[in-house]
Amino acid sequence: ELGTPDLSTVAGQKSIQHLLEIPEVIFVDGLSCFCRTGDQNAAESWVAMQTWALEQRKQGKTVIFAGHDGKDESSPGGRGTSAKLDVLNLSLSLRQPVNHDASKGLHIRVKYEKSRDAFGADVAPYEATMRTEQNAVVWEQLQAVPEATDEILDLRRQGMTYRQIEEAIGVSISEVSRTLNALGIRGRSKR
Repeated sequence: ELGTPDLSTVAGQKSIQHLLEIPEVIFVDGLSCFCRTGDQNAAESWVAMQTWALEQRKQGKTVIFAGHDGKDESSPGGRGTSAKLDVLNLSLSLRQPVNHDASKGLHIRVKYEKSRDAFGADVAPYEATMRTEQNAVVWEQLQAVPEATDEILDLRRQGMTYRQIEEAIGVSISEVSRTLNALGIRGRSKR
């Protein structure tokens, strides 16, 4: 009856403490619903949440924050201050790939924005699909298409030649060609 607590305040954190005695994993979904005090773009507004998350970690709990990207998808960590990433061990971004077909089920691109415990091939971007077969959920991990795919596809749709795309985003013509071929898009104007 009190509504959603504001976890960016000590009072809000105390209001849910009795619920956190047993769980080992705490999901905060989404940040903008549970963190309403202060300016979401100011690092100072994140201090109370960071302190709370570190206290949960000290008690052996895992806290998973789900947030949303802002209008500028190029900034890792989603909406708000980048200070949110400081305390995290792992940060992932999930996006729809350009070759997504909703009729075939869930299809996402997974990109590691930050990882303290893994590196190299373990944190390479990948794609995953999920579908239901005979009342069972089936996940499949796929190799990700090159990261510049969205940009290449968008520029090609705008009518740019392969050479113009190369100059605009700094990828080789062969990379542009491979990417468009992988998407089943072939063009005559390569230069």
